[in-house]
Amino acid sequence: MNFATRFKHSVLALACAGVMATLAGCGGDDATVTQTTDPTPAPVSPSPTQASSQISGTAMAGRFLSGEVCAYKLAAGKQGDKLACAKFDANSQFSIDVGTYTGEVLLSIEGGATYDDEATQGDESNGTPLKGSMRSIVAVKGGKFTAAITPFTELAVRMASPMGLVATQEKAKILLGLLPLESSFDLLNTLPSLDNKDAQQMLYREILRGLSQMQADAKMQGDLGSYLSTLVDAISNGSDADKEKLKEQIVAAISKGLDSSYCALKDARLTCQTTPQQPGAALTCKTELFQAGTAVSLPGSMDIVSFSGPYSGDEGVYDDNFNFTKTGDAQLLFGTDAKAIYNGVEYPLSSLCMETNATYGKMFYLHFAGNQAHIDLFSDRSWSGVSPKDGVTIVKGAKPASNPPGGGTQPGTGSSDVSFSTPINGFAGIQGVAPVFKQSKTSTDLDRREWKWTVGSDMNQLSLVVVHTQGQSKDSEVLEIAVAGGLPSFSAKVNDIIGMCTLGYTSSSPQVKECSTLGVSFDKTTGSIGFSKTPMATIIGGTPAKFTLGGSAGFTPF
Repeated sequence: MNFATRFKHSVLALACAGVMATLAGCGGDDATVTQTTDPTPAPVSPSPTQASSQISGTAMAGRFLSGEVCAYKLAAGKQGDKLACAKFDANSQFSIDVGTYTGEVLLSIEGGATYDDEATQGDESNGTPLKGSMRSIVAVKGGKFTAAITPFTELAVRMASPMGLVATQEKAKILLGLLPLESSFDLLNTLPSLDNKDAQQMLYREILRGLSQMQADAKMQGDLGSYLSTLVDAISNGSDADKEKLKEQIVAAISKGLDSSYCALKDARLTCQTTPQQPGAALTCKTELFQAGTAVSLPGSMDIVSFSGPYSGDEGVYDDNFNFTKTGDAQLLFGTDAKAIYNGVEYPLSSLCMETNATYGKMFYLHFAGNQAHIDLFSDRSWSGVSPKDGVTIVKGAKPASNPPGGGTQPGTGSSDVSFSTPINGFAGIQGVAPVFKQSKTSTDLDRREWKWTVGSDMNQLSLVVVHTQGQSKDSEVLEIAVAGGLPSFSAKVNDIIGMCTLGYTSSSPQVKECSTLGVSFDKTTGSIGFSKTPMATIIGGTPAKFTLGGSAGFTPF
C-alpha cells in the first residue's frame, strides 16, 4: 500500500525590520506595518515506491527437462490470480518476478512438465511426464526470496488445512520426523542440487532419490501424483506402528544406490559431505581372525563387484537340537564400494577377507567393528553369520531360487544370451529377455536407436544397454555399450569406460576404437549384436575393475 504524506504550509507574519519613525512635532503621519509571506514553500516528500519481489529456486523430483513454474496469489486458503510463469533452466532452476504483489504465493509446476526420474532407466532424454500437482508456498513482501518445489513440499501442501504457509510449515515438520535428517532441516527452502557443493542440498537430493525408489518399489513408476496420495493417507491416517514401518522403508530406499562416495547412512541418520570419501581405502584383511594356514586375503575390486548386491534371509535362534526358529527378516546389501548395509543401517567393517579355495568355493568373510558380528558370503549367494546389530542374533539366507532372476533362455527375435567373465551383483549373465526399444532424433543430423535387455523384475535388475547413433554420412555410425543397474547401482562401459566404438570407420580420437577390434559385431539387417571377450570396465573406489562380455543379443532389424 502507498501512503501519501500531507504537509501544512504555515504563513508567518513577519514584522518589518524598520519601525515607523516617531511622530515628531505637529500632526503626525499615519504609518502601516506590512506583513510578508515566505515565498519558498517547504519541501514535500515523494510517495514511496513498492519494491518488486523475485522468487528463485529449484524444482526437483529428478531434474526437470521441460515445463514451467507458475506463481499464484494465495489468500484465505484459496488459489487466486496467476502472477507470472518462468521456464526451468538446464539445472532445473527457475526465477519468477511477481511484481509489487505482497503476501503468500503458491508455486505450481505446469506446462506439460517432464523430469528425469531417478528410479526409471532410459528417461534421461525425453523424461517422465509429471502426473498430478507439485507445489510449494512462499511469502513475499518486496525483495528476493527462495523456494524449493519437490514431492516433499507437495506432500506438505496437500496435508495443510487451510492451504497456507504456516500450516504447510507445520506439516513439513511432521514429514521431517519420518526422514533420517536433523530436525533443523528445511524442506521448503533448502534447494536440492545434483552437484556436490553443499551438504544440505546433497541431503535433499538423496532423500528425493529414496522417495523415487519407494515409488518404484510400490510399482507406481510414472504416476507420482497417485503415489503421493498413498503417502498422505498413510501419514494422516496410519497408526504409530504404520509410521514406524514407513520410516524403515524410507531408510531402506535411501540406502539403495546411495552415493557412498559423499554420503553415509548410519544409525538411521543420513549425512553428506562435499569432499569424496575413499571407499575401501582403509579396508584390511585381519588374518589373525582365522586359523593358522587359512589362505585368506583382501579381495580385489572385481571380486568385490562379483559378491556385491542384495542378500535375503532370516534372523533367528537355534535350539539345543540345532533346529532354527525364525524371529525376523534379514536383509544385507553389500556394495561395490565394500560397504555393508544390514536391514537399512550401515555397519562399518573391521575386516574384509576372501578365501578362493574354501570348502564351498570362493567365500567372503565380513567382520564388523564394535562387536563379535561376522557374516560369510558364498559364491552361490547364500550367506550366514551373526547380526551386526547386536553381535548375537543368528542370520542365514539360502541360495536364491534362480540366478539370474527371470530364468532361462527364451528363443526368438529379441532374446539375449550374454554372459560375463565374472558374476556381477550375483548375475552370471543377461538371458532370455526381449529388449525395450527406444528411438529418437537427438538433433536434425543424428538418428538414435536404443535397446535395453533387462534381467530381473524388480530394482535388483541388471541391464545391457546398446545405443546405435547414425549421422547423415554412412561412415558415421557409433555404438555405445554399457552394463548397468542392479543393487547397489552398478555401471560399466565398453573400451575401458570410454563407452563407445565405431562401425566401419576410424575415429579421429585414438581412444574411440573400431567395434570389431573390441570383439563387437553388429548387423542391423539381421538384427543381431555379438560379443567375444569384449572388454568392459567400471570405477570402484578410483580403481578400474574389468570384466568381459560374451554371447549375443537380438533386435528387430532396420
